[in-house]
Amino acid sequence: MTSLKDNFKYANSNFKEHFIAEIEKKYSNTMKLQYINIFKNVLELEERVFKKDLYDFTKDEIKNALKNFNAKTYNSITSKYSLIKKYIQYAEEMNIKRGAMNFSIKADEIRNLISSEALKNRYCTRNELKKVLSEKLINGSDKAIFILLFEGVMGKEYSELLTLKAHQIDLDNKIINLKNKIINISNYTKDTILQTINEDVYYKYLGDICSTNESYSLDINSPYLIRLRPKKNQLTPQPMKVAGLKRRLDVLKDIMEKPLLTGRTIYLSGLAERIVKHEITINRKLNTREIREFLSDNNETVETGDMLRILKLMREKILKDLNYKMEISFC
Repeated sequence: MTSLKDNFKYANSNFKEHFIAEIEKKYSNTMKLQYINIFKNVLELEERVFKKDLYDFTKDEIKNALKNFNAKTYNSITSKYSLIKKYIQYAEEMNIKRGAMNFSIKADEIRNLISSEALKNRYCTRNELKKVLSEKLINGSDKAIFILLFEGVMGKEYSELLTLKAHQIDLDNKIINLKNKIINISNYTKDTILQTINEDVYYKYLGDICSTNESYSLDINSPYLIRLRPKKNQLTPQPMKVAGLKRRLDVLKDIMEKPLLTGRTIYLSGLAERIVKHEITINRKLNTREIREFLSDNNETVETGDMLRILKLMREKILKDLNYKMEISFC
């Protein structure tokens, strides 16, 4: 903790040392280390920018400090905000802080502080997804999981994807018939589905290397597109369970070297593409009300504000991905 024992003009190193000692006594060494990291990261802001200790930071100054952490997830930045609040509240209790902390940072504000580079890595364009699927994955069913999520096959707890049956897919017309909607699919998705239907063996992955020596047979009698290995005492084939799908997604993300991708963010990436395609059709960018209506008309449950953030992040990339020659400014 030598960095906190130094004498600084604005950062109250003595109080921080006292606070750290209290944290270690009352909580855990892990929390102590988290605070040490926070104090080191805000030191330059305290000494050179805002010229005050962290406990006297305003709302905007705390947001600036949180942004400097380059946090990759909402949970990460929320955790840091919670720790900073605890430090400020302790300063109030000890009568060190000049006044009470009479503000809070809302969830939407916190989301805007997530590292923009990390956010970009959570979403993808169609061609980015196709490229990594083609280069990294070998099983058709693995590729199908990702590309179908992108096309809009998801449902609550992945129900549409897990229960999707071959008879619901019209490859000739490139459509998928779901309970409440019809989904048009690309040629790549059609080819991936065809590969999946024709598969009778699943090859396991070791690290990022696929070993053709480790595999298992798939249940060719299963009506589901994403099939499992046959079970001896099971008369009727069952769909993959949600937990099994999530485990497979975790493995495949590592194979693809895309750790920030999730089933949800892939689905939202595809939804963003569908909105941009609609904007191209009408030759202008949708406003907030129109995006809300688009989501409602298509039975999408995503929050309008979240969709606006994704579009702001991805619209330009999607337009480029679609090779659209912009006659007006969409960005």
